[in-house]
Amino acid sequence: REAGDEPAVVILDFTNTLGLDSSAAQSIAKLKCFLLKNFNVEILLFVTGHEDGFRCFFPLSHKVVDRSDMSSIRIVEHRPSVLEHRLSLTARALANYVESKSSLIAEIPNTRVCETLDVALIFAEDVLIALEDPSILQTDSSNEHFPCVRTTSQNINKVKSILETLFPGASVSELDTLYALLSPEKYQCGDTVWEQGDASESLKFVVEGSLISLLEDEQGATESIYPGSTIGELGLVNSIHRLTTVKVLSEEAILYSLSKDKWESLTQQNPRVARYIDMLVIQYLAHRVQHVSTNNILDKRSLPV
Repeated sequence: REAGDEPAVVILDFTNTLGLDSSAAQSIAKLKCFLLKNFNVEILLFVTGHEDGFRCFFPLSHKVVDRSDMSSIRIVEHRPSVLEHRLSLTARALANYVESKSSLIAEIPNTRVCETLDVALIFAEDVLIALEDPSILQTDSSNEHFPCVRTTSQNINKVKSILETLFPGASVSELDTLYALLSPEKYQCGDTVWEQGDASESLKFVVEGSLISLLEDEQGATESIYPGSTIGELGLVNSIHRLTTVKVLSEEAILYSLSKDKWESLTQQNPRVARYIDMLVIQYLAHRVQHVSTNNILDKRSLPV
């Protein structure tokens, strides 16, 4: 093969695989090393089809992202010239780093585990775009996680669908007003969204992934949070500290956040739309009261988030 013919991204989709025995799982782990070393694969993505990764006793999800036997792609402040297009993606990125001596923007591991094929395709596209023009990564990402959460039409539709469900009395223009104030955020498994006792700086709409709310006391009560849910609305409206700790359970989670500053601006400039958030808090409190009235008053299975 000539230079530039190597595959840039390979996606291995195991969505329809119901389970793996240890022998098969170990073979997949070896396949990762073989593809990276012998076929010059730039990015190798594994799609599991499950929030909790590969469903097998062997720790395959951790093995395929083991950093000890892989390199990474470096994204730097330099746009490749046309003459560089015949080089492989990694070669171009490394050449840019050496020649321009510019600051490092991001370092992307060669392998990644994705929950769905859509997530894998978006990640692959973001990597390719960033390698062609790193300035996009600088302007669109906070660098907390790579790649940045891009505003795809799929995400837009999901968010607007959630808003329509939560605020059935709102007009299209009112929903658009609220949507324009939201900022997308991406989290990884194990990330803490906020801790109990933190200041309430936002409310968040859960678009993808699953979270867990934990009450940090002697009872250690928990509550699961799924797409379509909102978290933090009580703290935002009433300016109280976070009542529980919220962590990410799924491989990834996408949330859309309404900041405290934008909320306060909304209450002044468009109180009618802000009223929908107030009503959301009332519904939230009504749900909690109903739960207490139908269960033991000391039962903490339904937690304030």
